[in-house]
Amino acid sequence: MQGWICLHRKIQENFLWKEPRKFSRVEAWLDILMEAQHTKEENVMLGNYLLKCYRGQSLKSLDTWAKRWGWTKSATRRFLVLLKKCGQIDTANETITTRLTVCNYGTYNKRRNRSETQVNHSRNANETPPAPDNKGNNEKNEKKRHHQHVFLTDGELTKLEERFGKAIAAEKIIELDEGIDSKGYKYNSHYSTILSWDRRKGGTPKPAPQGETLTEEQRMERARA
Repeated sequence: MQGWICLHRKIQENFLWKEPRKFSRVEAWLDILMEAQHTKEENVMLGNYLLKCYRGQSLKSLDTWAKRWGWTKSATRRFLVLLKKCGQIDTANETITTRLTVCNYGTYNKRRNRSETQVNHSRNANETPPAPDNKGNNEKNEKKRHHQHVFLTDGELTKLEERFGKAIAAEKIIELDEGIDSKGYKYNSHYSTILSWDRRKGGTPKPAPQGETLTEEQRMERARA
């Protein structure tokens, strides 16, 4: 089956979603997507700590996720490790919680303006699709926002993920976003800046194909490539 449905976060208020149960893995994944910060970053107060939560992230401990899903803490940890290996999320330990980042969050929750949404809702299901034009090429070169300050084209994002792997690419995007936010850096090309920062740190080895084991010399060669 193809196509998509619009799943509003208000489903969490529905009596069916609130029914006490042990979540399936797909329900847990949907819960992660719906709990991720979907607007611009906001400050989150946890105890005596003030943390900044960016778009596509959530700040919840393993215990919190486990209670939401009716799972044990160890089962929750194994599930998050699985998602991380699949390139769907990345995690980082904070002082009193876990920072979870949904990789490529924009593909799940695209920013849309109000007028576009109203037009899409009013379209007839039997309406004939418009004839293709030359906008496709422009869209490929259109820079899209990642988190709050980083802008990349789809092609640039793909190149970063091919070079570093999805999880590390997401970390480098967050690193640049935080640098721009805290120090006001300005760059003409965020894609080139990420590559430049990586070279300055000695380079990140390109991910090896699945099942391939690299020697230390090969790792250094990939880092220089």
